[in-house]
Amino acid sequence: MLRTLVGAVLLAASCASAIGAPAETKTPLDQATQDYLEGEWSITTEKSSPAAACATDGSEEDYTIEFRNSGGSLLIVDDVDADFRMPITHADGDRNAIRLVLNNEDGTLFKEIHLARINDDQMKLQENVGNDPGSRVYGFAYRCAKPRHEVVAALPSKMVVGLSLRSPQGTRLVEILWGENDKQVCDRKGGSTELELELIGPASYSIIEWTGQSHGRTWLIIGSEMRKDGTIVFRTNTKSPTRSFTLKPEGKHFRVPELNAEFVRCTYH
Repeated sequence: MLRTLVGAVLLAASCASAIGAPAETKTPLDQATQDYLEGEWSITTEKSSPAAACATDGSEEDYTIEFRNSGGSLLIVDDVDADFRMPITHADGDRNAIRLVLNNEDGTLFKEIHLARINDDQMKLQENVGNDPGSRVYGFAYRCAKPRHEVVAALPSKMVVGLSLRSPQGTRLVEILWGENDKQVCDRKGGSTELELELIGPASYSIIEWTGQSHGRTWLIIGSEMRKDGTIVFRTNTKSPTRSFTLKPEGKHFRVPELNAEFVRCTYH
């Protein structure tokens, strides 16, 4: 996939404007409905239970819905482990009957989803908007995880989106090798450490550290802070070992002291 460099100067006063704005959903839902929808949901074609649907391989698709930082987005993970985040381009209704519209980049319709609330942790997917008893039900959604906004609450929304892999830009942080300019780093495939951040959430947050192996090491983020000089510190929690990741801005680059390396922000879309 073609890589395009987008520089980011992450001083505290300028980082949010440098990275880019989150999308804005047209006709946004009221706050209570957004709060209800946010989180991780497992989708099944047959009626199930939350425990069974949320278990490994218990669902056909998983939806992660987020509004606070992305302005409205839906991360879809299907049964072949493909995943992609789509902006919610239109939303209407209330927490009892909701319509979500997802468009492709060219503006054509990708998917329209009609959701009807069953209870606080279950919804049904149906052909028509509203609670029409004659509308065919083709699926069920079970809440598997609630939002944990506090994990990245210290960071501006534009930074959260701009540093995330599953965002419109598709961002990775790539280690700079000696003598390389920024374009050469982002055009190169492999050869140095790469960091993939998932900061949009709203329930799970992580850093994947790739060092050349086919499988990266995943670090779960449990907290973050942003210092006055623009430095970002992520606290991670794994069984062993534990680690903090510090992103210290140096011009258009980041110094990560824990890795003794300098990184550039590359985008892939």
